[in-house]
Amino acid sequence: MDEALFNSLIEKIYAAVFDDAIWDDMMKSLRLRFDASVVTAMAWDRLDTAPFFLRSANSSPDFDHSYQEHFHTCDLWRLSFRYTGAGLKQPLVVTAEALVPRTTHLQ
Repeated sequence: MDEALFNSLIEKIYAAVFDDAIWDDMMKSLRLRFDASVVTAMAWDRLDTAPFFLRSANSSPDFDHSYQEHFHTCDLWRLSFRYTGAGLKQPLVVTAEALVPRTTHLQ
């Protein structure tokens, strides 16, 4: 990815932070750009608590709210941050496979 495209994506992300109406389009553009089935953005200040921000492409605001209220406690990918130390590497952009290898799903 060239620097101009990278900077353009960063600008879209920052714009979305300040305008909630932009998030859905921004997440879709990231998903398409990286050929991903879903893109999820999470932010938190402590790994042992629920994210204070969660937005996922292809999910409803109700789902995002339910995740923040309960489902974060049993999310295999979020919990893997604690076990792999990945949460200490900031900022973190990672694939699900990097956090939870496919062999884990088969056990």
